[in-house]
Amino acid sequence: MIGYRYDDGGRAAAGFMGETGDCVVRAIAICAGEDYLAVYRTMAEHMKANGYAASGNAYATRERTRKAPRRRGQLSARRVQDRVLEAYGFRKVLLPAGERPTYAEAHRRYGDCIVGTTKHVAAIVDGALRDTFDGRTYEWDIETRERKAQSVWVRLQTTQG
Repeated sequence: MIGYRYDDGGRAAAGFMGETGDCVVRAIAICAGEDYLAVYRTMAEHMKANGYAASGNAYATRERTRKAPRRRGQLSARRVQDRVLEAYGFRKVLLPAGERPTYAEAHRRYGDCIVGTTKHVAAIVDGALRDTFDGRTYEWDIETRERKAQSVWVRLQTTQG
């Protein structure tokens, strides 16, 4: 199992307090080494253009309910988040059908990456889950199981030429 290290991605340093659904913003800031506020503003622009709350939280929208139809040309919240990840140089790994790697397996295969599960996204950097809470495991009946990723994002290497 991989390690865990508390990391808010620079959220507190940017002047934000409390908890909110900004896991995609935090994951990008942590994994890409970007400034939290810059990533937050990018996400806010993209989300607001598509009728969502600024934080990028696809599940806690204020300006629009889940059942309200999108206007023509608007993207789903998940697709908006995907576009922001792509803008920061990440690409989604095509996982084989039915395969969901544990966080440790994802790090072994892809190195530093961003992993997605149901309703949450987090960064794995230097062999540790870096997030505001330790989500490496979950309870299933009476046993504890290692959490598996439903999606994995890796950062494309940039070459200087």
